[in-house]
Amino acid sequence: MKTKLYLAAFALTLMFSAVQAQDYKSAIGAKLGYGLIGSYKTFFNEKSAIDIFGGFRWGGLAAGAYYLNHTPIKTVDRLQWYWGFGGSFTPGAMVLEM
Repeated sequence: MKTKLYLAAFALTLMFSAVQAQDYKSAIGAKLGYGLIGSYKTFFNEKSAIDIFGGFRWGGLAAGAYYLNHTPIKTVDRLQWYWGFGGSFTPGAMVLEM
C-alpha cells in the first residue's frame, strides 16, 4: 500500500514539474544511458552554455565538455534547439570476452 502511495506521489511530482518549466542559469544532472555520468551545465549568456561531465563509462573513467549554442524555435513559445561541439576522454578500454 505504501509503495503505491509513494509511486503516485512521485508521478504527480513529475507531472507538475513538467508543466512548470523554468528558465535556469546553472543545473546539475545525470547521463544514465551513457554510463554513470554526472553533469554540470551553466550559461555564459542567454544563448551560450557549457556542459561539463564526468563519471564511469565502459569500465573506465570518462570526462568531457560540450559548448552549446541555444536558439529559440519562433513558432513555439519557450522551446529551443541547440547545437555545439566538444569532446570526451575515456582512458579505460572495454574488453569483450566470448
